[in-house]
Amino acid sequence: MSDHKANIIDGKAIAQTIRNEIASEVHYLSNKHGKVPGLAVVIVGNRKDSQSYVSMKRKACAEVGIKSFDIDLPEQVSEADLVAKVHELNANPDVHGILVQLPLPKHINEETVLTEISIEKDVDGFHPLNIGKLAMKGREPLFHPCTPKGCLELLSRSGITIKGKKVKGSWIKPGAAVIDVGTNAIDDPSKKSGYRLVGDVDFQEACKVAEWITPVPGGVGPMTVAMLLKNTLEVGQGLNTIDPSLAQRGPPRIGTKKANLDPVVDHIIKEFNFQVVDNISPVNGAPNCGPIVADDTDRIQFALNLEFLEAEFFLNGALGHGLDSIEPSYAQGGPPPIGATKANLDPLVRQIFEEFGYQEVGHLRAIITRVGGIPRPLLDLSPQNFAKIFDEAAGFKLSPPFDPYLNTLNYLLATYVIPYVGLVGYVGTIPNLSKKSSLSLVASLLGVEAGQDAVIRTLLYERAEEKVLPYDITVAQFTGYISRLRNNLAMCGIKDEGIIVPLYLGAENLMDSNILSANTDSVSYARTPPEILRIVYGTGNEHVPGGFYPHGGGGNIARSFLKKA
Repeated sequence: MSDHKANIIDGKAIAQTIRNEIASEVHYLSNKHGKVPGLAVVIVGNRKDSQSYVSMKRKACAEVGIKSFDIDLPEQVSEADLVAKVHELNANPDVHGILVQLPLPKHINEETVLTEISIEKDVDGFHPLNIGKLAMKGREPLFHPCTPKGCLELLSRSGITIKGKKVKGSWIKPGAAVIDVGTNAIDDPSKKSGYRLVGDVDFQEACKVAEWITPVPGGVGPMTVAMLLKNTLEVGQGLNTIDPSLAQRGPPRIGTKKANLDPVVDHIIKEFNFQVVDNISPVNGAPNCGPIVADDTDRIQFALNLEFLEAEFFLNGALGHGLDSIEPSYAQGGPPPIGATKANLDPLVRQIFEEFGYQEVGHLRAIITRVGGIPRPLLDLSPQNFAKIFDEAAGFKLSPPFDPYLNTLNYLLATYVIPYVGLVGYVGTIPNLSKKSSLSLVASLLGVEAGQDAVIRTLLYERAEEKVLPYDITVAQFTGYISRLRNNLAMCGIKDEGIIVPLYLGAENLMDSNILSANTDSVSYARTPPEILRIVYGTGNEHVPGGFYPHGGGGNIARSFLKKA
């Protein structure tokens, strides 16, 4: 037993990874909206431990690009003056998160002060309503307190599960994971500050028994700060903090059933999670998120636009040639795609997408033989078009420009852009079909489209934390950016999610993996033809073509919107 040495859980390293992720998101917000999240840290007096943590928090804000509002008040400040300062910060639109460093002097009632913080800015998770919901079964706080949230993140990112495991008794058992949340300042003349921080656990002795352990400092502390930044970022990404005027444009339907929230908190949650783009100008005010009037034939033929797109991208990427070399009659005289070329794929991925390409040829045949076809619309599958899409998703110009045909990973990310739109289109079509034969056809097509999308997302999830070279952006981040862009363009709430999501968007609020994107009941999202056109045109406007369809889509539905431009 004496030779045993615990594995050190490096809170500094894990926190730095999270800070890098946050910095990327803040950079996106800054480039896209010209705003960054703001965190106000209020400290009263000069306690050594409080000063230490406040300094860490302010430094961390600067590192990730979050604006720091530093409020330093004297020990003798009155409770009324402190509350007045909190009210001032509540009213400041540039402040998205407020933290009052505890403990407060004895003459100030902490609960009174914490209650006065706007709940939507309570990024420390100490508002009585947040604490109360945390303690209630079946309820979900708006924010989880940063220290326990950081502890769980430490365990999760270290691959340690706590389900079904308990450390019984007052002593550490062999093989236990020890997360030391204690912080104690003890005198140390050798330190420049005159003190050093230690935890509640005898670190040297615990290392001889535990399998995993966090040091103090360098364990939970950095994670507490990282979670504070993460909570602040989530507020900064919310609807009203970016552009309140967009709140009328489309009601998001997120979180109510999943968290069983009361109406007030439900409204706040919706605002936090509905992403907006402030450069989109929908025609005639609010976007059309409801059903359209069309017969079965027009609805199914509308899907040919996406089937042509997928067929050409998959076939050209895998084989170097497309529909004109395989079934030219299906194109009905439509122009060949722009810029499609063979991708530099590894053998496995090449075989997968060759199969997918031939499946799309089958889909075209199934639709054409049952309801008739349409001329293939002009498709832009050039590297330049994909580069523009990825720039828009990232929020800044990538250098060098993104090339979907460069390698396997780039091609997989490019395929993430396309098939899912067709999948949710079929889901949205089925309830509006009247004929049994139409329902049978679309359901059968949907089954294969869903399978293709699942394979693509699985291949990407396997490489989720890999950096996409030469960009300092991970695969998971890119999928999140692309999904966010599609939600923004469609303007009808969240119907698209990356391969890793916050727990409140994961399956039963228990998973952050998101290999199959679905709503709170794990049911597929649905989109209407106008939503789809806004996305694939890249304009956020079903009347204005662009993106993959420079001249617009084909068929009666797509052409009808162009006539109204």
